[in-house]
Amino acid sequence: ISPDYTSRCKPQEFSNSVWAMATAELEIAGKLSFDTTHATLSERKAQRSDPATDMFDLAAKDLMSRPHEYKPQEIKDILWSFSKLGARHPVLFQTIARHLVGEHENDAKARGFDDFSSQGLGNMAYAYARQAQIAEEYDEDSSAGKLTVFRTMYTDIGEDLLLRFFSRIAETFVKVLDEPSTANPQDVSNTVYSFAVLGLKDEPFLEGVQGFLLRKARSLALG
Repeated sequence: ISPDYTSRCKPQEFSNSVWAMATAELEIAGKLSFDTTHATLSERKAQRSDPATDMFDLAAKDLMSRPHEYKPQEIKDILWSFSKLGARHPVLFQTIARHLVGEHENDAKARGFDDFSSQGLGNMAYAYARQAQIAEEYDEDSSAGKLTVFRTMYTDIGEDLLLRFFSRIAETFVKVLDEPSTANPQDVSNTVYSFAVLGLKDEPFLEGVQGFLLRKARSLALG
């Protein structure tokens, strides 16, 4: 991939490229190249590269360098694509979490999730949860079980940032659930599943989901 080509790429072109490869389930040769949590520097450097790996690397670097220029769907698509193909990238996921919820509570520079759709919220939550699951799948210590998932996410993102990130997702999703036309069961399912994978419990969010499902059930019963 020539530097001239990538220098002219727009955010949508980066996100569309990796999304297309992920949707086609194209194999990435250097999956461990980005895993700063579980792979040593020498292991990452020893990873075989290919055009797909290079494209994912460039997309991640571009997103991290100018996240404000990316639309919600473009951010979501890049993160989802990494997780879809089983490529962990802790630095990317931590950077975007910090971009969205800030360095600390009430950070005025935080972008927030208000412009994310229900699909964007669900896929974003799923992408983060899947990052931890991937680590569990190749962890040699099979007896660790869920501890690998929890340990990985806290190491990747940081406990405070991770909890604030998912709290904001829950808070925003509750607002979306109050407007049935803007949410669908698949988005709800992805989000609830992601919270469960990471062992996170948010009472207002769960109550909002319960109310949403009851309204859906009544609507179906009435025809």
